[in-house]
Amino acid sequence: MNEARTDPDLGNSVRRIKEELQAEGVIRLACDIDDTLARTSDAYHNRLSTHFPPPQWLSKDDLRKHYALTGRVLHWGDIPEAHAHAYSLIDDPHFHAQMDPLDGAAAGTQELHQRNMLACYLTVRSEAMRSETEHWFSRYDLPALPLAMRNEAHSASNADWKAAALEYLFPEVQGIIDNDARIARLLEERGYRGKVFLIGLN
Repeated sequence: MNEARTDPDLGNSVRRIKEELQAEGVIRLACDIDDTLARTSDAYHNRLSTHFPPPQWLSKDDLRKHYALTGRVLHWGDIPEAHAHAYSLIDDPHFHAQMDPLDGAAAGTQELHQRNMLACYLTVRSEAMRSETEHWFSRYDLPALPLAMRNEAHSASNADWKAAALEYLFPEVQGIIDNDARIARLLEERGYRGKVFLIGLN
């Protein structure tokens, strides 16, 4: 049986959103950010290619799909210097500020928001990236929804943290729009009763 998680390591923003949704009595969906709304893998491909030229076969689409399926950075993840450089960009505001939105992301998100279907954004980005992430939403005309982020000190893997957050937010948050197949697999293994709407893997 799927039970709500009360792990305090989920972070203050996750607990606050749960409390607000309970008070409002609404049931909606969460939406991921990286490679769901933002061209995150494209940005990493561009940056890493500058310092560590990739093989000709490695496209941005390959990089995005491989990470969504495995959680590993294709090619560059096997080069220690490249992996370290990619890791250093995780909380780099300037790097994230330069990301473009995916085609149709703003319009699609606005439509869902207008239909009262979205509860929040749920991202594995840390609280250190809150200000830049909110500015990015405004810059590209994305809805100003509550933003659930992980604490910098959280020790769980990205997939484990997001799965635990979704279990905790259920039933007020009935599922998520995401590109990460690992989340769907993990939640299925845990008996999650919500829905995962996977995009971008075709």
